[in-house]
Amino acid sequence: MPSLENFIFKLHYETGDAEVAQEVGIGGQLLEELERVLGDVRGLKSLTINELLLDNREAPGVLEKVVTNCRNTLTYLEILNCTKQRFPLFCVGMLPQLKTLVITPPQITEAVLLHVAEHTRIEDLILVQDEYTR
Repeated sequence: MPSLENFIFKLHYETGDAEVAQEVGIGGQLLEELERVLGDVRGLKSLTINELLLDNREAPGVLEKVVTNCRNTLTYLEILNCTKQRFPLFCVGMLPQLKTLVITPPQITEAVLLHVAEHTRIEDLILVQDEYTR
C-alpha cells in the first residue's frame, strides 16, 4: 500500500460499562493481524489506534514496526487507551518528525514526555482522559 498516508483503527465497545470494556481488550488473533498490517505500511503520515486495552505484556510490539517503517514520515499519532494498566510508551519519542501526539495519561510519564520533547518536533501534545482512563 505505497500510497497509504493515514491509518485509523478504533475498537468500539457496546457494553455500556467502562469496567466491563476494560476487561475485554483486543489481544489474540486480532492484535496479531493489526501488527501485521502495521508492519506492511510504509510512509504513514497519520496513525490513530484507539481502545486496544491490551495487557502490558502485549503492548511493546504494537508500534514497533511503525517506528521502524514510518519514523521519518509520521507527523500525527493518536493512541488512546492502549493498555488496561499504566504502561509508558517510550516508542512515541522515537518518531523524529512527530508534530502532534494525542495520548491518554496511562501511556505517558515524565520520562516519556522528556524523551518526546528531546527527540521529536512536537508542537501539539493532547492528553485525553475518558471513561477508560483510571
